[in-house]
Amino acid sequence: MNDPKPEIIQKLNETRSALMAFLQGLDEAQWETAVYSEGETWTAADVLRHLVNAESGMTGLIVQWQMGADPVPPDFDLARFNKSMVAKAKNKTPAELLAEM
Repeated sequence: MNDPKPEIIQKLNETRSALMAFLQGLDEAQWETAVYSEGETWTAADVLRHLVNAESGMTGLIVQWQMGADPVPPDFDLARFNKSMVAKAKNKTPAELLAEM
């Protein structure tokens, strides 16, 4: 049986490169465009704030799962968590966020 990991890694790298190219092409006005309005309104910059936080947060969760822990408390509220993480990063510019990715 073939190991699917190299193909998965390649696809992830290609997708990340395409995402970065797209994001780097946005101008200042496009960063402030509302792109999500179900519940809280998020701009393109807010989505980037979320992606930057999610990327680092997921790494920690995966490590904890591998160690047999349940890293998500029963009362965890994903919407509240996402809102707070985006709010904490509001002072970061898109350029700063892109550098963190």
